[in-house]
Amino acid sequence: MLAAAAVGTVIALVLQRYVIIVGTSFSGAWMIVLAAMTLTARTAVRGSPTGTWILYPLTPVTGASWAPLAWIGLGLFGMVVQLGVTSRKH
Repeated sequence: MLAAAAVGTVIALVLQRYVIIVGTSFSGAWMIVLAAMTLTARTAVRGSPTGTWILYPLTPVTGASWAPLAWIGLGLFGMVVQLGVTSRKH
């Protein structure tokens, strides 16, 4: 049990950087896509009876079939940039 915990700890420490990079790049990309949809008035985000909307990246948005592709493209671009900037080769 202790060996498994030690191995899990080492794996978590090694992967921590990559999980953070992937999470921030794809969440930032989704914010950019939502902002673009809002600025161009092509969004499904309108007033809700409860006042709360949660839009998920893979939820189809009427009239915005480009949104998932833009999200994936921007997310991959952000991930590559972050990996390049934080490269350990100096």
